[in-house]
Amino acid sequence: LGAGVGLTGVIVAGCCGATSFHMTDYTDACLLNMEHIIAINEEWLSKSGHNTSSVTQGYLEWSEFLDNDAASRNEKSLTKFHEADKLLAADVIYDRSVIESLVAVMQAFLLTDPEKKEAIFAITRRKLETFELFLKH
Repeated sequence: LGAGVGLTGVIVAGCCGATSFHMTDYTDACLLNMEHIIAINEEWLSKSGHNTSSVTQGYLEWSEFLDNDAASRNEKSLTKFHEADKLLAADVIYDRSVIESLVAVMQAFLLTDPEKKEAIFAITRRKLETFELFLKH
């Protein structure tokens, strides 16, 4: 979730032995950056045992996640989301206004199979009150 330029995702995909890795974000700029970073790291990913088709990116807007009207744009990412056993969220606790949507996405992921699903957060604590709000949810 919130892959941004995709650097964290590509490194995790290449170093952690994932059989597939799908990165998401919601802006066109981020989606283009992720596509680019996958392409320029194709050789390294290949040496790490990955076919670049196993490292993908797609659109996922947290606030639209549970909205059936937005499902078509989210379809690819939603499929990957439900198939995944781990969720990696990188630098996503940055604004109080996104916490509720972020938590809804995380809960939807974990509750589909609580024994097998795992959420991992890589966090930069920018504002203590935003981080505390996340922890309360």
